[in-house]
Amino acid sequence: MKKIAIVAPYKQYNYGTVLQAYALQQAVDRYGCSSEYLNFTNAVPLSLWKRVIKKIVSYIKHITKEPVISGLDDYSFFSSPEFEEFSKGFDHFIKTRIRESSINYNPLTLPSCTEYDAYMVGSDQTWGEARTKKNPIYFLDYVNEHYSRLSYAPSLGSTHISKVYLQILKSKLSKFNSLSCREMTNCKLLSEELGRKVTFVLDPTLLLNANDWNKIAECHPNTGLKEKKYILCYILGEKQSISDYAEKLGRIKELPVYYIVTRPIYLHKERHIFATPESFLSLIRDAHTVITDSFHGSIFCINYNTQFYSFTKREEENSIDNDRIMEVLNTFHLLNRYKDGKTDYESDINFVETNRLLEDYRRSSEQYLNGIMKDIEK
Repeated sequence: MKKIAIVAPYKQYNYGTVLQAYALQQAVDRYGCSSEYLNFTNAVPLSLWKRVIKKIVSYIKHITKEPVISGLDDYSFFSSPEFEEFSKGFDHFIKTRIRESSINYNPLTLPSCTEYDAYMVGSDQTWGEARTKKNPIYFLDYVNEHYSRLSYAPSLGSTHISKVYLQILKSKLSKFNSLSCREMTNCKLLSEELGRKVTFVLDPTLLLNANDWNKIAECHPNTGLKEKKYILCYILGEKQSISDYAEKLGRIKELPVYYIVTRPIYLHKERHIFATPESFLSLIRDAHTVITDSFHGSIFCINYNTQFYSFTKREEENSIDNDRIMEVLNTFHLLNRYKDGKTDYESDINFVETNRLLEDYRRSSEQYLNGIMKDIEK
């Protein structure tokens, strides 16, 4: 049995991150391969004296400067007592449902990672400029030329790629045996730039159908939630306009509005829920309508045929969130579900066309994955 190392984020407290990690592993295993995520830290081990010095410097900075708060990019609240239940749910999911390497690699030890037959960069924004600057592991430079370098649905995070970064991508990606991307626009851009085909494939969560997800979905213990009798807010940002939109819809439909807690601000909502990744699935599935600013929130609604409206989480008009969400809505002919700055409501989605597109894209994505799996067997 061939053994594959998947290189992608999988330990973050984010529903999309852990569920797409789970989905890709399930999809790869269908082809008779054994896969596990590369357990990796970007920190190089320090000597005793360097660790002591680092602690002293950190303490001095702490007592002499005001703490720096980075808004939506500050996730320090995950370690607070209020989010203990939230964190435990994710930790349990990662431990029980996602396989990882027994060795925790770092930049110095990565070249010694030779126990796999192939290395695959997975989905999420693994080829995004911001992420690769912090962590170039996703370009697989450390992989010996004798091993296959594969990719499944990496995202560039945006469809607006600078010329400088495009040249970096051109150099780094030329070493890959297979190239794919989860944005149609970027597939075309990279294909033209590299002079080779970059295949459009679905996000891994869409490789599993609703029945596949229902095998691990767990109904939330809140017995007040009745199927199709509530509005669900899955909001990663803090824009008041999104909550206002949901509350108005709740009044129109005469349905209660529930908030999945993703940030401290949502602890103050009357109806808030701490969801595990498993109960997140059932909450999306059973909602009457989902209001979300999340890429994965939108595509889980598509997969479950749940009514939804999409927003972006940042106020900036040119935010990369716009690109990712607009791209997927356009792919499934659902641009009317994008409601940033709008207060109107649409008639219910007829999912017949959406499901036809989903099946077509799922079939072609599986064909791509099947092809690269067969290449490993050679």
